[in-house]
Amino acid sequence: MKRLINIYWNKPKYLGLSIFSNEGSFTKGFSLISIFYFLVLFVAFQSITFNTQFPSWIDIIDSKSYFTPQWSSKWMTFVDWSFAVKSVFVYFILSSILGVLFWSRSIIVRIIVALGMFQYLSLISSFTIVDHYLHMMVIASIIFIFIPSREAHNYKSDLLKVIFGLQTIILASYSVSGFYKLLGIAKQLKWGVTSVFSTTGMTLQSGKTSYFSGHEYFFQQFLTDHPSYWFGIFHLSGYLIEFFSLFILFKINLHRIWGLVLILFHLAIALTIGPDFSIHILTIGLFLLFSPFGAQRYDLWEDLKSHAYKNKKVL
Repeated sequence: MKRLINIYWNKPKYLGLSIFSNEGSFTKGFSLISIFYFLVLFVAFQSITFNTQFPSWIDIIDSKSYFTPQWSSKWMTFVDWSFAVKSVFVYFILSSILGVLFWSRSIIVRIIVALGMFQYLSLISSFTIVDHYLHMMVIASIIFIFIPSREAHNYKSDLLKVIFGLQTIILASYSVSGFYKLLGIAKQLKWGVTSVFSTTGMTLQSGKTSYFSGHEYFFQQFLTDHPSYWFGIFHLSGYLIEFFSLFILFKINLHRIWGLVLILFHLAIALTIGPDFSIHILTIGLFLLFSPFGAQRYDLWEDLKSHAYKNKKVL
């Protein structure tokens, strides 16, 4: 186990040097985390407005009869319902303000922010379905609790290690999702039911999610009017993108490219079969698309050429 841990921390290199010893990467990483805490404030702000994808606080209060608490929101059954709901929203917005001001100064503040996001997610996920679009931001807020004190001897390198750890979780979550989706395809083929390889497989998926969301997707009618096996290939390619995500973890010059690929993947989902992961991709954008590691100059095309040149030399 110790050997695996050493490999995990020693293998990430760019141009032969550890990615955790670069001063420029630290400066970028620190800025990205600052932006993340602003995005937490943005989400908290959106949660209390009425022009957002988040459920209205008034609708939540009016939906008490549908409340099926998670273990983390069970406490709300022991106090006045309206007070409990408003307390979660107030705590979320106040903690996010603290995060913007003091995240780099205190682990206590980062814990408070993580708890605020977690409680809000617990609340909106306690009505028979779990909303997934905030999960990655909640995970990031928890991971950032482990950023060391600024007085720590290895503060800069350890902060970068926390970001790399978050990148690992992001990529691993996609690979696990892709694995289970590919496993689902295998089961569909075994049972002889409609799968992604059918001309109507993607159309049926789009119709199902559209029915439950109550929205028609941009290309939904096109899928219905033009069934094709090409859509199955398109669908399968998305699963493969997810599955192979973790395999690029140590390919530092591919992180930004893969961040763009994952964002385009979610765009394709939003246009065809839903759901909307626009909040989720903010975390991907910050810590993959604008990864602090790799070339100091942000240039996706140069990253791609660098990777191609490296593979050519190996061959």
